[in-house]
Amino acid sequence: MKRSSYNPMRWRIRQAFIAYKIASQKSRSPLSLQYYSMAPFMFGEGRAVKYLARPCATPPSDEISDGPNFLREALWKALASGPACFELFVQERKDGMDIENILIEWPESSSPYRRVGKIEVSSGQANADARERACESLTFNPWHAPAEQRPLGGINRLRKAVYEAISSYRSSRNNVTPVDPAMLWKNF
Repeated sequence: MKRSSYNPMRWRIRQAFIAYKIASQKSRSPLSLQYYSMAPFMFGEGRAVKYLARPCATPPSDEISDGPNFLREALWKALASGPACFELFVQERKDGMDIENILIEWPESSSPYRRVGKIEVSSGQANADARERACESLTFNPWHAPAEQRPLGGINRLRKAVYEAISSYRSSRNNVTPVDPAMLWKNF
């Protein structure tokens, strides 16, 4: 199997096109984006999936400044006017679909995405001081999941070590103790 290169001059045309497409996108709001898991996750015993979350509706495209926090400002403005939601889809791995190499797409013709739920983001004051302070204590790690939904593949194994190191550094630098998000839920 051919290995991928970090030298753009050695990329295949398809990889260069994907990189260009991603780099040239400009979003006006985090609520208008589709979110994909490039790497797979377990979905119960013996099953693997990739996830897709896409907006239930197109949020209004109000003009927001291009300042350093324009996405944050767009999120606050949108949630101040009402709730948002995303549809959650899974694409199930079929025989022959690679788990280790995330550069190999799983064809939708063999395994289409299926809707499995909805993620609701409640409206309100997203920038409230208490929420902002709480967010400074949160860390993200794809391995914060039940065993039957654990991440799969080499990229996710690498992510585990990277996210743990970043979390430790961030908590130490910000002089905060990481908190369990479930505990925060009760306060908001």
